[in-house]
Amino acid sequence: MDTVKFLVATDNHLGSYEKTASRRDDSFVTFEEILQKAVENKVDFILLCGDLFDENKPGHATLQRTMALLRKYCMGNKNIEFQVVSEPGGVSNGGFASVNFHDPNINVSVPVFAIHGNHDDPVGEHSLSALDILSTAGLINYFGKAANNDDIQISPILIKKGATNLALYGLGHVRDERLHRCFLHKKVQFLRPTENAENWFNIFAIHQNRNTKGVNKKNGVNEEMLKGFLDLVIWGHEHEQIMTATPAKGNSGYDILQPGSSIQSTPNSEDLNPKKVAIIEVNKISYRITPLMLKSTRPCEFQTVVLKDEPSLDKTQEDVAEYLTECVNDMLQKAQAKIAAIPDQFIRLNKNLKVPIVRLRVDYSPDYPMVNPVLFGGKFINKVANPHHVLVAQTRHKTTSTSTTAPSDGTSLGQTAQLETGPSLLNQNAASMADTITNNLHKIIHSGKPLSMLSEHHLTEAVFSFINKSEANAVDSMVKEYMLRSQKGIWKDVKAKSDVTMEYLRKLANLIKENADCEWKASAEQKKKPSTAEQTVKQEPHDAADMPEAPPQMLPVNETPEDGEIELSGEFIAPLPTPKKQKQKPAPKKKPAPKKKPAAKVSKKRKVESDEEEDSDSQLLPLPMVKKTKKKSSLPEPGSEDDNDGEPQVKPAPPAKKKKSEKPSIPTKKSPQKTSLASVMANWGKKKK
Repeated sequence: MDTVKFLVATDNHLGSYEKTASRRDDSFVTFEEILQKAVENKVDFILLCGDLFDENKPGHATLQRTMALLRKYCMGNKNIEFQVVSEPGGVSNGGFASVNFHDPNINVSVPVFAIHGNHDDPVGEHSLSALDILSTAGLINYFGKAANNDDIQISPILIKKGATNLALYGLGHVRDERLHRCFLHKKVQFLRPTENAENWFNIFAIHQNRNTKGVNKKNGVNEEMLKGFLDLVIWGHEHEQIMTATPAKGNSGYDILQPGSSIQSTPNSEDLNPKKVAIIEVNKISYRITPLMLKSTRPCEFQTVVLKDEPSLDKTQEDVAEYLTECVNDMLQKAQAKIAAIPDQFIRLNKNLKVPIVRLRVDYSPDYPMVNPVLFGGKFINKVANPHHVLVAQTRHKTTSTSTTAPSDGTSLGQTAQLETGPSLLNQNAASMADTITNNLHKIIHSGKPLSMLSEHHLTEAVFSFINKSEANAVDSMVKEYMLRSQKGIWKDVKAKSDVTMEYLRKLANLIKENADCEWKASAEQKKKPSTAEQTVKQEPHDAADMPEAPPQMLPVNETPEDGEIELSGEFIAPLPTPKKQKQKPAPKKKPAPKKKPAAKVSKKRKVESDEEEDSDSQLLPLPMVKKTKKKSSLPEPGSEDDNDGEPQVKPAPPAKKKKSEKPSIPTKKSPQKTSLASVMANWGKKKK
């Protein structure tokens, strides 16, 4: 057979609503159905185009359930009918050789290729994602991870099956503005086979905003930017499903498939269509798409209500609430038909699938009273899966600009006002939050009015921890620390309320900032200087026998071979050489002093052994060991040996001297003892007799 057959799914969002008991199983039941369809249709592999997880740091339960499903359906003793003929540079499998089914220690029946999305993107100092854990465990093949987000090179996974040559490209999520800029500056490079490049069918998996949206013309990837040699682009991140291949804009020469999300995440007008996955078959330079309906998704109903379109409705809160209740009940009736179509096998896995998701968007303008969404949702507990989010108020933002001139970019004034009064930081994703914080800091620092109390150094470190290390409380903890410093300063200096003036507070703030800057500079200089212990260790090497063997090191995943270097193959490099045992004489070792007479009785054989044992320790800390043995005056325990050749240093003292030293403690008259009531009564009885 020459046909390469694979299943495509995207935006699975495993672990979504993990803390909501009624919805925590939705994503896993649907993901299991997807894996079942892959096995039933006997596909060659599975392609996941981003957002496999709902968070970049999924919980232990989410990670465990995902690994269990992949092991259940994708591991087994089955022949892989295609070959991967490319170098393993495009696959990030924790440093192991190429793809997981080439590993002789793993039996893979259905290989999985996956890129990351904006929900499970790499974070932290080492830029790791949850997909790195799955790939290192041998469960998936993680590719599309850019080594440099400012100069991106995309290398393909070259798949060969009979006469069909398939080049699979992938690029995980990169911040939209940055990737847009890279395309404009031609900093995105696709690597192609050097021989017969025109005979390869090229597929590109991407997880970005499709085209630019709103007033910001750089927050996405335009379809015209991918113009070139590509044949099919599988576009993730967009939850709306378009399961028919559509030609790209601008005669770009390729088709776009948009699978959409596999679960109901946020109910809206674009996310109401039935959820599907696709089977793609590629034969030489032609392809075919077969959509497959998912039957395990939770039913969802969405509706928008404009109250001013109901002339018979009174403008009272009771009448508005009653009208909205009728609307929700009608939506529940419509959902019953979808509930009846869910197979029993999925109901057994998730009994809560019979409870639908209902979302009612209400336009209260111009002057209708608003209904409390929490109190309103309490009426539908156990009837809907989202009782606290049934109602959503649709409000129109008022323009804050005094000018009536339309913006030069063609957007309306309403759009401009919505941008100015846009969503709060809590509702933005990590990328937009990072941009907002960075822009604000840049404006503050370079405005000529620096921060009055907070140190720019500490604030920069806190923002870095917040963005790159995902420490949500980094900035909050830093601000609380400064507040505590200011409170302590006020409590220490101020004796009356009249002393707290604006001038005093300004001086206190400047003093706190100066002290914080001095602390930061001191800590920075201290980090640069090696400690005395490190210097001692560097000057006097340890004995190799006392050090554990260094583990074998792997080639870094993101490094590319240069001219003259060995190509990256994922194989182990030889272990790091351990320090050689240097049997050198201790430099500061002097001849034994004449007071150290016991050292003359040591045999030569025993002396050689002790020198080898104390080679490293005696060089690092020779003096304390000698002083300790010299001042030791107590008798050694039976059978014990001291640090000098195992012989006691102090001879047993004569018995006469021992008796003299112990005489003061023998008499019982000088050491009175406490007498109990029982002993007193016994002595009194004897005297009476």
